[in-house]
Amino acid sequence: FDALCKRVVGEIDELVWSYGGSICAEHGVGVENFERLPGQKPAIELEMMSRIRDLFDPRGIFNPGKLFDPKLHAAPAAAE
Repeated sequence: FDALCKRVVGEIDELVWSYGGSICAEHGVGVENFERLPGQKPAIELEMMSRIRDLFDPRGIFNPGKLFDPKLHAAPAAAE
């Protein structure tokens, strides 16, 4: 069931992107969409998001386990 849900969400994301939309959620992009985000955002934009988070949360204690948590992910490499 999880694989089916992932596939359906991926297909929905592709459709949204084809119309110029983007991944979003009420409280930001969660870990479910992390793998698909680099295909949608330029690397420089992802780097800026990460730096802003680091500015406000240098110890990584706010909302750990989410998008830019260095313990979970290396900096995403997006296509320019």
